[in-house]
Amino acid sequence: PRLQPGARAERPISLVDLAPTLLDLAGIPAPEGLDGRSWLDSATAPPRPVLAGLDLDGHRLFAVVDPPYKLVWDVETQDRRLYVLRGPNPEARPVDPGTDPDAAAAVKRLTAVLEESLAAADRTLEPSAAGDLPEEVESSLRALGYLE
Repeated sequence: PRLQPGARAERPISLVDLAPTLLDLAGIPAPEGLDGRSWLDSATAPPRPVLAGLDLDGHRLFAVVDPPYKLVWDVETQDRRLYVLRGPNPEARPVDPGTDPDAAAAVKRLTAVLEESLAAADRTLEPSAAGDLPEEVESSLRALGYLE
């Protein structure tokens, strides 16, 4: 097996990669067009940054984690803070990118990843080519209040 029972990994996994990973572990091919990729593919493909978002009553925060760095962006204040995820309390104090060239490069790279992700999320999706819903599905959705 590619993963031993009880094995632990330190690298984070994105939720978009969870379904393909579980399917891979079960030996089931992922459906065509499924977003994400198996976490087990990291031997052949480099790991991708993990993205997160939080909206608390209109106060939005976004984060991107690419070990050893984590960038947190407060949309309201436009404040960006970089943390190095090492040590006993890694998010106690942000790193100053003005005094650390590696941190400055990380802020630039992670900001680009975050901006690209947000731009992709804002794009309009193409209408589905699936066609009409089967009558029983449409009836069920209508009964649940999802369709008028």
